[in-house]
Amino acid sequence: MEAVGGEDSFVGAFFKEKVGDAVRLGKRVEAYGDLQGAFLLFRYCVFLKLIYLARVMGERISMNDWGRVDREMGEVFSCTMHLIVAEWVMAHPQAHFPLSHGSLGILNFQRTALATDEAMGIRCFLTEKTSLPVVLNFRPEDFHVYEREGRGRAVTVGDFVDLVTVGLSTEEKLLEDVRQGTRGSRGRGRRRVLKFYVYRHAIDTLNALKTVAELSNVPLDAFSVCSYRGGDCVGIQAVTCPSRWAPHLMSSSRRLLQTIVRAQRKKQGRGANEMVTEEGAKAAHSVVFGGFCFADFDLRPGMETGGDLLRVGIRFPGPRGTVPVDEISERLRRVEKFGFVNFFGQESVTVPGANWRMGTFLLRGAKAGFARSVLDPAEAQADAGIETEEDGALRSALEVWASSDGSPAATQEALRLIENGRKSEPSVQEASLLLQHLAIHTEAAPSSPAESPLDARLREAVEQLPFQIRQAHCKAYASKVWNELASLRIQMMGREVLKGDFFFPVDGDYSSVRLATDEDVNWLGSPGGKGVVGLKQVAIPLLGAVPENLKFSLAPEGSPSFRLGLHLVGILQRDGLWPLGSVGGASEDLGFLDAVLRRLSDEHGLKTGFRPLVQVPASLNFQIEKSERPSFFGDIRAPSLLGKLEKALGGISSSSSSSSTAAGGSKQKSPTKGSQAETSHSSQTSPSSSSEGAREIRNPFADVFGSSSSFSFLNEAHKGGINPKALKSQNAEEPPARDIFASPSPRRLVERATAVSDGKLGAEQAPETDGGKLEGVSGEPESFLDTQRKAKTEMCRAVTIRLVLSPSVSASQLFREIMHVTDGTHPESLQRAAAEYADFLKEEKERVVARKKERQTRQKRMKDGKRLPESREESGEMEASTGPEATLKTDLRRNE
Repeated sequence: MEAVGGEDSFVGAFFKEKVGDAVRLGKRVEAYGDLQGAFLLFRYCVFLKLIYLARVMGERISMNDWGRVDREMGEVFSCTMHLIVAEWVMAHPQAHFPLSHGSLGILNFQRTALATDEAMGIRCFLTEKTSLPVVLNFRPEDFHVYEREGRGRAVTVGDFVDLVTVGLSTEEKLLEDVRQGTRGSRGRGRRRVLKFYVYRHAIDTLNALKTVAELSNVPLDAFSVCSYRGGDCVGIQAVTCPSRWAPHLMSSSRRLLQTIVRAQRKKQGRGANEMVTEEGAKAAHSVVFGGFCFADFDLRPGMETGGDLLRVGIRFPGPRGTVPVDEISERLRRVEKFGFVNFFGQESVTVPGANWRMGTFLLRGAKAGFARSVLDPAEAQADAGIETEEDGALRSALEVWASSDGSPAATQEALRLIENGRKSEPSVQEASLLLQHLAIHTEAAPSSPAESPLDARLREAVEQLPFQIRQAHCKAYASKVWNELASLRIQMMGREVLKGDFFFPVDGDYSSVRLATDEDVNWLGSPGGKGVVGLKQVAIPLLGAVPENLKFSLAPEGSPSFRLGLHLVGILQRDGLWPLGSVGGASEDLGFLDAVLRRLSDEHGLKTGFRPLVQVPASLNFQIEKSERPSFFGDIRAPSLLGKLEKALGGISSSSSSSSTAAGGSKQKSPTKGSQAETSHSSQTSPSSSSEGAREIRNPFADVFGSSSSFSFLNEAHKGGINPKALKSQNAEEPPARDIFASPSPRRLVERATAVSDGKLGAEQAPETDGGKLEGVSGEPESFLDTQRKAKTEMCRAVTIRLVLSPSVSASQLFREIMHVTDGTHPESLQRAAAEYADFLKEEKERVVARKKERQTRQKRMKDGKRLPESREESGEMEASTGPEATLKTDLRRNE
């Protein structure tokens, strides 16, 4: 393979092709708000920057290397997609938000934070509303809890290695404590319970514990957990067992960790000769455990305390990138004191496999309508959100089936196309099962004269679906109805406990639910009561049969439960679930409502019970990260996707975090103690000290997602080869880590050097951040950070939250409550972005025409025996062959 610097090489041709694709996609994104195009656009931009780096450095890149880059960068694509998604949602607030499952692997909390409230029946919050853009990032070295039905891309086994490594240093002390406790007298001074955490992927809790038991030779019945979650959950779960099993578990955990490390090294091409056992490699992809400590009690299913440990970082992107510290602190304190509305999250309401719209078809008995929705190409595309190659297989298959009105031949062809897709996705599984039944059963007897033969076949295909699949959609509808009732309870009846509320006096004991009395209300409102906190003892019934003593028809007229029952009747009428001809007065409706709820519970397996209205998290701690320097997101200066395209094509991008300079054009300085992050989990990455000309390229997304082993091959492959003279404008005392996604273009450096030579800009003032101004946004005489410094306002760029949540809590709603994100349009910003992009295209066209004319003139002069300067900079001000500016430009031309 030839070096990539040649125009005729593979990479050169690939580069030019993708530039054209990116420009065309940029036009489509701006014109239609095409989220699929936005994803492809961002993917091209990342590749273009990698190719640009290779061209400048003269690296040799083989086809295998590109395949590795594609695989490794795939994880980064999935994590960074929220940058594009956030802008798309804010620009199109009325559009259906299509990221309803992890086809791109977007993290569950990120998807939920960006979803529209109305789509999930959420209409109220305990905190005040804000238009603050938010990104919720999971850092690889932190504990994570993903919702029980979350299907987003989760942390990998490699992400868990650092966490377990930290825990290994404490194992010796724990083992010594176990030995000391064993030697003591029986029943005295012994710490009986060992607590640890199990990471599991694509495996349910029970099977994960079975794997741990097999690896450690510990009986399965020795383990205790708070909740048993399904196999579609990816996360880390707390487990307890008797402390006498500590030696077995710790030694097996260490062996498993070593197996993972060897597997990671082998994947990265290091230690390829090391042996990896089949059992260890198989377990490493599903279960890892570690983080040992002692506990005072065993965990039990349904226990509200001692639940799953969660730690998450919230960052504040957007053009500003920072928010006042006081605002965030106040919100977190309110959540810590008063809790948050315990809404069901998007993972329970609108994801494929649990979609409330499809649930209405099943609850109405319209099985053919349900099948048509599953097999509708438009619905499949909306569910997939951003279409990848795998998602395209499903959409193509459904288009083939729909175009032929379900003929047997088309059904067979659709099944063949689906084989190329990802069978693990719920939408693919449902479509595949339906098509398989339709391919086998080509005839069916209609159940009524009005039913067509195709509808009869679809009805029978739905009846053959597993009960769990159908029930999931029904539960999704029940979750949305609960969200609506919870919103109505707070909106119409306030934030205090009222007489007639569904009230449980004992925390966590939902079996004690009863109607609140005057004594309950008076006690909660007294100085010794709990005041507003009493809302956490109010429950809302789930969509299903309620106990006989708590029927809606028995509620006092005008009480909260009576009014909620009437609202529930209206919701069922709106969604077509209320039998026709049964509408009467309020009392008659509530009496019939109990019968309807009983039928739904019996026929569709809807859960009977109550869900607390408000949840107060246990052990909530937070640390606020403060810094005057702009964050990774703050350095993205362009106000729209098209600005990102311009930066990717032209390389005009600001340095992130460690390479950023102070705003306003001031000289770059080392960070002071006051500007350092307060939290120990700061996303700042210190520059790597290396010799001149051989500098390690850091993870360009380390500011957001922390260090990750997935970029180690880039660090190894791209060490050295960077021209040190191209970094002359950087601070020599503390050279920043080279960011492959933020390298300024040669044209930009030449313009800066020209400004220095003209005296317009001092040699010591060559800011990488262009004075902190937002590119493409006019009318800003000074940067936002300068304004904040003058006002002496303490700003926050991120916050790290640690808490323990019970199994019944939707963790994503906690963060929705903290931030309370609202969608909003920014027409002026979009207009400026469109104008900037038009100017950019115009300039690019003029530049191409000028270069073409210059090349033609040069060729003509060379035929006449004359020589023209290679560039315009060689004439005029840049004729001098000495000086740092001339040297810099000469080096840049050579690199180009």
